[in-house]
Amino acid sequence: MKLPGADIIERNTAARFVNRDVFHAHNCSEVSGEVKLEPRTKRNGCHAIKVYPNPFQQYITVDLGGMSGGAVSMCIYDVTGKLIKTVTWKNKTYGQIDISGMHSGVYVLKVDGDGLHETIRLMKIN
Repeated sequence: MKLPGADIIERNTAARFVNRDVFHAHNCSEVSGEVKLEPRTKRNGCHAIKVYPNPFQQYITVDLGGMSGGAVSMCIYDVTGKLIKTVTWKNKTYGQIDISGMHSGVYVLKVDGDGLHETIRLMKIN
């Protein structure tokens, strides 16, 4: 499976997806080695977390599907593994995140906390 922007990932950062669950970064300033992506959190066989629109321009809407009753951390990384933004929600299951200051490209949103573990690939366009 070829990911959108995968040629950009390999050309600019010497990073690539080994398979759909393992990301390999080589000689990157923030990440080195392989990173296993967390399995998606499911409820009744469906993915519990929804992020839209994707691709996005200024904001993403995150819907945790009512699964969180506590603190949830959402981290956005660029393709080199550099942390771009961290957002923490407490007792919140739905909202928008402003990411208008980011450049166009592929990003990864990692959601962790209160039984939620999901990694979602995002694409920013201008």
